[in-house]
Amino acid sequence: MKEFPFWSRLPAFYALSIENRREHLFSLPLNLSTKDFKSIDAGLSLSQANLMTENVIATFEMPLSLATNFIINNKPLLVPMVTEEPSVVAACSKMAKIVAETGGFIASADEQLLRGQLQILDLPDLDKAQEIFLKHRPYLINMLNENCIAMCKRGGGVQDINFRVLSSAKTGAMLILEPLVDVKDAMGANMVNSLMEILAKEAHKVFGGQIGLAILSNYCHERLARSYCKIPVSFLSDAIVKKMLAAHVLAEIDIYRATTHNKGIMNGIDAVAIATGNDFRALEAAAHAYAYTKQNSLVLSDFRLDVTNTYLEASIELPIAVGVVGGNRGFHKAVDFAHKILGEFADTNKNLASVMASVGLAQCLAAVFALCSDGIQKGHMKLHEKKITQKGA
Repeated sequence: MKEFPFWSRLPAFYALSIENRREHLFSLPLNLSTKDFKSIDAGLSLSQANLMTENVIATFEMPLSLATNFIINNKPLLVPMVTEEPSVVAACSKMAKIVAETGGFIASADEQLLRGQLQILDLPDLDKAQEIFLKHRPYLINMLNENCIAMCKRGGGVQDINFRVLSSAKTGAMLILEPLVDVKDAMGANMVNSLMEILAKEAHKVFGGQIGLAILSNYCHERLARSYCKIPVSFLSDAIVKKMLAAHVLAEIDIYRATTHNKGIMNGIDAVAIATGNDFRALEAAAHAYAYTKQNSLVLSDFRLDVTNTYLEASIELPIAVGVVGGNRGFHKAVDFAHKILGEFADTNKNLASVMASVGLAQCLAAVFALCSDGIQKGHMKLHEKKITQKGA
């Protein structure tokens, strides 16, 4: 194995004490200082927690770790991850190191579109309602953009409004209006929800009928992120690669395996989402919905051999709606710290989504590799036994 040339390598980082790990980070191009660690060590105050949610009585902490060895789009980085599950960070880092031998991950993300939904019931003439909508669509788009001027100035705003007619024996036919909003570097949920409530009031004047739901959809298939990597077959061995491909086929065609396979992907993505202050529940919902709609496969990833049978190629594609502004940024010190660690990879939503897709792919590969070699429990139980020993002491 050739020498890993990037500062994100951090050999034997796991073996250092926490104090020595911190000292080592000061020497890296991250612009970290002791002040940064003092800030996050102070934790989330009760007064801050009380502003974040209801009925607060205490705060609840989880470990903040760093996944090492990552190269994404030819740039090294350390990835902050918040997870309590043993072996996730270690496995992810190990697979990133293997992938780095062939150049790392190549990742990208689409424009940051988020969809809203307005439900209109009890319309006597749906054909007439559609005609009215087509006539008023430009007006409705402009009206909504007048209510998100700051976002429009950043190049975002409502791009279009689509419509669909859906029908159920329980409710009859309904008209669904769906604005597509470019939210730029915000996650966008609050903005879209506010716009939907404004649209609901105006739509009632235009269409009549009964206004139902007015809210965003977390199924953001216009907001896909993807990542790709390859590993030499000779590095893993022919036998293990054959088993990995067979394991992936099982996940493609069997819902019981697919659910666990996709959960392994989300182990990595959720950990980055929590660290960066993003909504991991929305990410989970969108990912599993997207997998359900795919043709010929139940999983978010794809494994295959290249045409020469030299490399195991792996890729992933899934909706990832995240934000790098707003939310808990500037409010939760650990979230700010995680964004600082990521540097330019947290400058835009697209960059952060690319990181999450790559981490999800690394975690997927690591899990399938472990299952096809030593088994998943070896890594899990190693740290579990350490916890038991410390507890006993």
